[in-house]
Amino acid sequence: MLASAATLPLLGLGFVLGLKHALEGDHIVAVSTVVTENRGVMRTSLVGTFWGIGHTVSLLLVAVLVLAFEVTLSPKFAILAESVVALMLIILGADLLRKVGVAGISSVSLHSVKESKSCARKPFLIGVVHGLAGSAALMLMVVATMPSTFHGLVYVAVFGLGTIGGMCVMSVLMGLPLALGGQRVETFGENIKIVAGLLSIGFGIVLGWSISRSSGFLS
Repeated sequence: MLASAATLPLLGLGFVLGLKHALEGDHIVAVSTVVTENRGVMRTSLVGTFWGIGHTVSLLLVAVLVLAFEVTLSPKFAILAESVVALMLIILGADLLRKVGVAGISSVSLHSVKESKSCARKPFLIGVVHGLAGSAALMLMVVATMPSTFHGLVYVAVFGLGTIGGMCVMSVLMGLPLALGGQRVETFGENIKIVAGLLSIGFGIVLGWSISRSSGFLS
């Protein structure tokens, strides 16, 4: 049986928590660096969708290891994964600023190819990294509340659906001003990229500093 009456509320809670999880600061900042490189509601919705898929894939892989094979996630794993997120944010921001700095007149075909890659592969990989960073805390909660491995995996899948939906909506909202503005906001769009890049770098530095302090690395 997919879900009993006792586990249905927990699964519903998992979906809501997935929606909330998608709205965390580092997630929004990272995805914004990709959203600003794409135009149109469809493309920006794909950015959020692929981020959510990548996030869910990594969570499910970790869930299988933890719930089915009883692999233990050490505190060092969580610190390492979060450190990778901090570094990724800095790299994403720096790369976006680099693209703004070297931007020139390009052919429409080349621009289209670059966009098709950035709205799928890039957010998917970002989602995978974010999923690994958040897996330790989620697995502790799943193990404590779910009656079986099967229910635990279903919970993670439902949680993943929540993150996909939440980030899909957020990426559309972030890209909507550029999508509706057309050519009139070209300069504004470049300024938004600069802001997104600087925010990503700043958030990554602050996150890295916080991780270093909490882990005792700076003490």
